[in-house]
Amino acid sequence: MISLYGRKVLLALRDTKACLLEEIAKKARLEVDQVRKAVEELKEKGLVVEEIKKLKKIRIGRKLIELNLKLPERSLVDFIREKGGEVDLNSVFLQSEIPSEDIRAAIGKALEKKWIEIIKQENRTVLRITEGAVEESPEEKLLNKLKLGEIDVSLLNEEDKRALERLKKRPGFVEEEEIEIRKIGITKKGLKEASKIRVIETVSSLTPQLIKSGMWKGVIFEEYDLNVKSYPIYPGRRHPLVEVIQEIREIFISLGFEETDDPFVQLAFWNFDALFQPQDHPARDMQDTFYLEYPSRGEIKERELIERIKDTHENGWITGSTGWGGRWSLDEAKKLVLRTHTTAATVKEVYRTGNKPRKVFIVGRVFRNEKMDYKHSAEFHQVDGIVIDRNANIRQLMGILTEFYKRLGLRRVKFMPSFFPYTEPSIQTSVYVEKLNDWVELAGMGIFRPEVTRPLGVEWPVLAWGCGIERIVMIRYDIDDIRLLYRGDLGWLRRRPIRRPFS
Repeated sequence: MISLYGRKVLLALRDTKACLLEEIAKKARLEVDQVRKAVEELKEKGLVVEEIKKLKKIRIGRKLIELNLKLPERSLVDFIREKGGEVDLNSVFLQSEIPSEDIRAAIGKALEKKWIEIIKQENRTVLRITEGAVEESPEEKLLNKLKLGEIDVSLLNEEDKRALERLKKRPGFVEEEEIEIRKIGITKKGLKEASKIRVIETVSSLTPQLIKSGMWKGVIFEEYDLNVKSYPIYPGRRHPLVEVIQEIREIFISLGFEETDDPFVQLAFWNFDALFQPQDHPARDMQDTFYLEYPSRGEIKERELIERIKDTHENGWITGSTGWGGRWSLDEAKKLVLRTHTTAATVKEVYRTGNKPRKVFIVGRVFRNEKMDYKHSAEFHQVDGIVIDRNANIRQLMGILTEFYKRLGLRRVKFMPSFFPYTEPSIQTSVYVEKLNDWVELAGMGIFRPEVTRPLGVEWPVLAWGCGIERIVMIRYDIDDIRLLYRGDLGWLRRRPIRRPFS
C-alpha cells in the first residue's frame, strides 16, 4: 500500500512527468521533507526515478564586500583621477581609503591592465592614469552581473569564465559553491499506479464545525508522521556579547561589587590627566583618540582638583614623585573626547569615595581611532574595577581576578610583571584556553600610583584592573573576526549554541 504522501506525489507527477522536489511540494501541497520521504518510498517500489545533477554557483566574496564591491585597482584609479590624474606614490599609502594590505596588489593589477604608468621624478615616484583606465575590465563586467545575485557557472560565456579564473586567484573576491539539483521522474509503472488514484481531499485538523455537523465521520484525516523533521524554531535570545556582559555583571555583583556608569563623552582631564598620563603621551594623539569638534571643550566642575593635578604633573606635588616636568595645560585638559577606557569612570569613583572601603565596577563601550580589521574595532567593550581598602594589596587583586575568570570557566590564570602609566606595580593577566592549547592575555591590573590617588584625596591603596570583553566572547564562541559580533548575521546568531564553554 502506498502512503498518503506517496499518492499525492504520484498525482503531482502524473501530468508533468518530471519535477524538482520544490515544484512537487508546491503541487502536492506538502513540505519538501515530506516529499523527500515519499520519493524514497516510491523509488523502492519502482514508481519514480531520481536524477541528481550538480551545479556550480558563484557569488561575490566577503573580501570584495569589505571593499564596497570595487576592485582595489579601480579604487586606485579613481583616487588618482580625483587628485588630477597623477599622484605621488606615498600619497596613495597615506591618503587613499584602500586598505594598506591591498595597495601593492592594486598597483600591480593596474599596471597589468595598463590603467596606470609609473614615472620616476628626482626623489619621488609618481603614478599617472592612462587612457585605458576608462574601459571596464572583464572582471568588473562579471562582478556587475554578480551584484544581481548568484550565477550558474555553466551559463557563463568564455570571457566571463576567463575573468572568473582570474578572480578566483584573489582570495575572498568570489565564492564558489557546488549544489545538488534533484529531479524526480515518474516511471511507466508509476503512471499506471497514478491512474488508479482518485483525487484526494483530506482534512488536517478536527474543527468544532466538523464535530457539530457530524461530517467528521465521512472525511479522511491526514496521516501524521511523528518522525518527520520539523521546521527549526528560533526563539528570542540575547546577542552573545550581551550574554557575556550580563554574565560578567552577575559575577561582580555576587562578589560584593556595586556597578557604576558614566557618559561616553569625557573631559581629557578625567580620561588622561587624573590618571597621570602626560599631556604629550602618544595615546592622547588624534591617531588613538576621538576628539569632539563641537563642542570641543568642557568645564571641570571639580575646580579644587585642578591645581593638585597640575602640580603633580609638573613637579610631583606631595606624592614623592618628580612629575613629568614641563608645563601642564588647562586648555588641553578641558578637551572633550570619546572615552578611550572605562577607567575614566572608576577614577571618578575614587575621588567621590575618598578613604572609605568600597568595591566598584563598570561595563561599557570605549572608543579608539583604530582601523577596522579582523581583530581591531573603533568601538568595543571593557570591564573596569577598583577596590579601595586600608589593607588592600596586590595578592588580593590577583585573588579577585582569579575568582572572576574561574566563574567564567577559565581555571588556569597566571600573572606577569608589566607596565601601565597609572599603576605600580603593574601586572598582565593571562588565562589558559584548552581548545587553543595556549595562553591568552586578557587583562591589565595593578595598584593606582600615589600620583593618581593623592590629588584625589585618597591615601589608602586602590586596586584597579581593566579587561576587554570582545576577546572573551571570541574565545568562547570560536570567532576569529571581531566584525562578526557587529555584523548582524542572523544565520550565525540562530545557529550558535546557547552557551559554549571555554574548554
